[in-house]
Amino acid sequence: MIIALKALSSLITLGISISMIRGYGRKRFQRKYSKDRSPAVSLKLMGPISKFLFIFNFSMTLLSLWVKSHLFLFFHDSIVLMCFGLTICTTGWYFLKKAFSDLGENYSPIFDAYLPKQLVTSGLYSKIRHPIYLFNLFISFGLAIMSGSGWVLLGALISFVLLMIGIEREEQYLTKAYGEYKAYSQSSWKLIPYIY
Repeated sequence: MIIALKALSSLITLGISISMIRGYGRKRFQRKYSKDRSPAVSLKLMGPISKFLFIFNFSMTLLSLWVKSHLFLFFHDSIVLMCFGLTICTTGWYFLKKAFSDLGENYSPIFDAYLPKQLVTSGLYSKIRHPIYLFNLFISFGLAIMSGSGWVLLGALISFVLLMIGIEREEQYLTKAYGEYKAYSQSSWKLIPYIY
């Protein structure tokens, strides 16, 4: 039973990582997101750091499912928490795909930022201004809970700090670029509905 659950968790985790690599890869291919758009304030260091954290967190999660070593700094060894983390991770992946769909051609990475062609305020963006960041955090913290590894939790916490910096930077340039952004920000939540 436990072996089957670990195998299923590993396959789902691997599938999510491949899906994210393909999804982000298509969006970033030949920098098509920059065509006919004005540059915005970019956080250049976010590119290599986010790529490292992505590889590190997914790799450590997969390893921690099969190798029980004190080097992983485990903070739990619970099947229930493993399933809970997998659920959070899968939910984050599903809604991340939805957020990308809602954003359409307006995506650009924070480390090579461009102003969107238009302000998107529909779909997930009608309630949350930064759903891509939110659901990336679902995936990061879902991996941490699923793995029970302190290293993956540390990676998720670093991702959280970086994304909060990115959100603040993005809010600043969007407020300057779009007169309607202030009204939109008053009728929506920055990251978590009814909380923040």
